[in-house]
Amino acid sequence: MKKLLLPLLMFITTALFADARPMARIPAMPKAPVIDGKINDSEWAYASGQYGTLKYFTDLLTDRQANFYFGWDKKNIYFACRSELPPAGQKLLARVRKNNIMVTADDTIEFLIYPPESKYAYHLIINKLGSYYSAKYEIMDGAVITTPVIFQPKNLKTASSEKNGNWEFELKLPLSEIGVSGNIPANKAWGVQMVRSWQNPADASSWSKTRLFCDINTMGQFYFDNSALPVSFLGLGPDYGDGDYKVRFRVFNTGKTPRNIRCYTLVKSTAVPRMLNTEVKIAPGKYHDFTLSYIEKAPFTFDFTGEITDAASGKMLFQRKFSFNAPKKIRWDSPDQSLNSTSLEIGYYPYSGIVKTRYGSPDVPASKDVTKVDLSLLNSKNELIGSVIDADKCKNGFRKISPTANTPSKLISFGKAVKKRLSPSVSKSNTLSGNTTISVKKESSYRHSNLCRSTKTSGRSTLF
Repeated sequence: MKKLLLPLLMFITTALFADARPMARIPAMPKAPVIDGKINDSEWAYASGQYGTLKYFTDLLTDRQANFYFGWDKKNIYFACRSELPPAGQKLLARVRKNNIMVTADDTIEFLIYPPESKYAYHLIINKLGSYYSAKYEIMDGAVITTPVIFQPKNLKTASSEKNGNWEFELKLPLSEIGVSGNIPANKAWGVQMVRSWQNPADASSWSKTRLFCDINTMGQFYFDNSALPVSFLGLGPDYGDGDYKVRFRVFNTGKTPRNIRCYTLVKSTAVPRMLNTEVKIAPGKYHDFTLSYIEKAPFTFDFTGEITDAASGKMLFQRKFSFNAPKKIRWDSPDQSLNSTSLEIGYYPYSGIVKTRYGSPDVPASKDVTKVDLSLLNSKNELIGSVIDADKCKNGFRKISPTANTPSKLISFGKAVKKRLSPSVSKSNTLSGNTTISVKKESSYRHSNLCRSTKTSGRSTLF
C-alpha cells in the first residue's frame, strides 16, 4: 500500500498543477466590435471578460488594474484591454511613433497567441499611439524557440482612447495573418497570453503565470465552442482594497433554450473560508450575475478559485486561480521617482574599428532634463581605457563615435552617468541603473537585446 501512495500523490499534484492555467470556452461573436478604442460592453458581450493580471512569475494579483476581453469569429481574432491610467498630472509613456522594438520603452499592451498545432506562436506589443513590435516564434517538439522570426501583419487594426481614468485599447487580427484558414479548429485549445507592461515603475504583468511570455506551455487556454456561453469575470469589487468584497461573474445565455449554470467560488486565507456554490437556470438572451459578498478587514493573502460549469454537460466554461491581497494606495511612481527609460544604444563596426553610442533616438528622445551623458570604455579587467568621454549633444539626445583601437575582442562596458536638472538653480548628479555590456568580435557585430523577454528592464541595448 505504501508503494502505491507516492505515485498517487504525484499524479494528484500533477493534475492540480495542470489545471492551474486560466481557461474559457467562448462562442463566436455574431457581430464584430467596432475597433475605435472605446470598449462598449454590449459590443463585447459575446467575448470572454478576464479581470486582473499577475505580478511577474507569481500567482499574486497586481496592484494596478487591467482587464482583458477576447473573442473571435470566422475571420478575425478580437482583443481589448482596459487598464488604469496614472494619477492626475501624469501621463502614460507613449513616445515611439515607428513600428519597432523601441515601443517597449513605453507603456504597452502585449498579446500573444498560439493557434492549435501551429508551427508558430505570434507576439504583438503595442503602445497608445498604435506603434507596435511584432514577431513570431517557431514551435518545435512542443517547446518555443525564442529567437524571433519576422512577422509583419498587413491588416492588423488597433485603436486607443482615454476614458474615465482608463486606457481603453482594441485590436482586430485577421486569422489569415496567423496562418489559420478554412474551418476553425473545434474544441482544441488556443494558447493565449495577455500582458500589460507598465512604466513608472516598470513592470510587466500577465494574465497567466509565466516566466516567459511566449512559452506556449504556460499560456492560458481558450476553446472556440459555439455550444458554450460567454463568461465575464468582473472582479473583486470596487472597494475590495478597503475589505468590502463583491466577487462577481456574469454569464450570458446566448443560446435559444434555458441553461443550468453552476458557479463555484472559493476564497481561502487564515480567516474563515468564503464560498459560493450554487446553480441557476438562465433564460435565453438573459444575463445572470453570480456574486460572493463579504467583509474582511484583516490584511491576509487570499487564494482564489473561480469555476463556471454547464450543469447538464459538465463542461467547464471558465476557470481562474490566483492569490491576492489589499492593493497599495500609491501604485505609480512620479516621473521624478522613476528611472529614465530612454535607451542607451550601442553599435560596433569591426571594419571601421569604431563603436557608436547614443542616448536618445528619433523614436525615444532623451528627456529635456538630461544635461550631460558620460561614457566610460572598460576592458575585460574592468579597467578604464583612456578617459571618460563626454557625449555630444544632438537633436534627440547625445551621441559619440569612439575608436576601439586594439580592444575589439575584449569585453566592453559603457556606464552612463547623467546629470538631471531638478530646478533652475540646482543640478544633481544621478547615476542611472541599466549599465550596458556587449561582447564584440572582429568577425561580426553582437546584438545584446531581449526581444522575447519575460519582463521589462529600464534600459535596453541594440545596434543602430
